[in-house]
Amino acid sequence: MKKHFFVLLMFYVCLFFMSCFNGISTPNNNNEEITIKSASLGNESSLILETDGSLWVFGMNGDGQLGLSSTIIKQPTPIKLMDGVKYLSASDRYSMIIKEDDSLWATGDNTGGRFGNGNQVSSYGFIKIRDDVKSVSCGPSHTSIITMEGDLLSS
Repeated sequence: MKKHFFVLLMFYVCLFFMSCFNGISTPNNNNEEITIKSASLGNESSLILETDGSLWVFGMNGDGQLGLSSTIIKQPTPIKLMDGVKYLSASDRYSMIIKEDDSLWATGDNTGGRFGNGNQVSSYGFIKIRDDVKSVSCGPSHTSIITMEGDLLSS
């Protein structure tokens, strides 16, 4: 029961960020102003995309879902991970991003082939999956993408 409540709470937090803070400036942990474009929440992890294309991450990283390229289990405060990101999606144990060059990148638990790259090798840092991707959505155990040609692909 507690887990379902927590998941529901995180869902509403995500909706709050998406509806209320989309495009709003807010200070980060260094008192620098950042302008949030979008946010995506996993079970206990958060990815934030700034309007300038920078990716910020925080939360749990037990499966590498934050893409820190290390086995750090918890990142309690937001840190800037990279620039050049235009879209993001997080799930329970993995995350995917689309960079400005339309390439798809994944990190975290690849059990069952969630990344769609033909294997089940997990990663603690973002690895390139493919090019020419328009949109991505991470589910609990699968991923769907829309290519630039308009094809829908799922893993």
